[in-house]
Amino acid sequence: MYRIGLALLLLTSVGCNDKKKTPGEEEGNSPYGFKSLTERFREASVPYILSDTLLMQNKDTSSINFPEFTVLADSLRQAIIGSGKVKYTPLARVKGKGGETYLVVKAAGSGKTAAFLMAYDKDGEFGSAMPFLVPDKDPGSGQTSSIDRNGAITRTMTRKIDGQAAEGRDVFQYDAKAGRFDLVMTDMLDDRNLEVINPIDTLPRKHKFAGDYIKDKNNFVSVRDSRYPNQLTVFISTSRNDGACKGEIKADVLLTSSTMAVYRQGGDPCVLEMRFSSNSVVLKEKEGCGSRRGMDCVFDGTYSRKKDPKPAARRE
Repeated sequence: MYRIGLALLLLTSVGCNDKKKTPGEEEGNSPYGFKSLTERFREASVPYILSDTLLMQNKDTSSINFPEFTVLADSLRQAIIGSGKVKYTPLARVKGKGGETYLVVKAAGSGKTAAFLMAYDKDGEFGSAMPFLVPDKDPGSGQTSSIDRNGAITRTMTRKIDGQAAEGRDVFQYDAKAGRFDLVMTDMLDDRNLEVINPIDTLPRKHKFAGDYIKDKNNFVSVRDSRYPNQLTVFISTSRNDGACKGEIKADVLLTSSTMAVYRQGGDPCVLEMRFSSNSVVLKEKEGCGSRRGMDCVFDGTYSRKKDPKPAARRE
């Protein structure tokens, strides 16, 4: 099943080390170098589109067997595929608008299959990786992922809900300077099940970051205006393991930059950073927040912004 919280995995880095070159060896000619790697991928034009059906039906037997090439970090691979042996199959190579190169890799192992997107800068240096398409076992759903000519990376899911077709999508953009994929837009698949209930709901929400950010109906961040322009009022709630582990924070946070806010209060060891974009907020525990939550439900994660409610129509 599609999870927005997957957006937390967009911050995981992977390593890519070329084989140590002998003196006089020309750049790019190493058998384990970037040039040799990219030659294994067929060049694809944009827009490049991959569906879950095409991914699962792919029967290509070629694989990436670079002994000194780490395709994916352990944390990213295990979260999607598992800890067993993984076979990597090259699918496509896409040239980005800014000269960057995207490689689409099929990963299969432990009975699971997924596609990952890997980004390299114009000099062939590795930047970041993200889950590009992760099929589920729901026969009533369908997924497609794409890269367009402007570098927009879109993951789309369709599903039948109450007999009607519903569609949700996440749009990412690769930031070559920062070496990461950023979530720039999200449309939730089923907004009806994501009502946010919180104690600060009636407070003003004029600040550009004021709103409700969600993973699901039990894990959300509500942001409202504070009394001072350099602060925001927040309510953070997390619940895992069917409610066995819960955590909450209701407080004012300090805006430390145009996109960053920090929770820090005297007498509380918890220090929590909040990094905002126009459509999401990323939470990161900098110091122990165990006094605010259970052991198995950290606040870390990416929360997608819920569409603001439309104002009620005025009656004449």
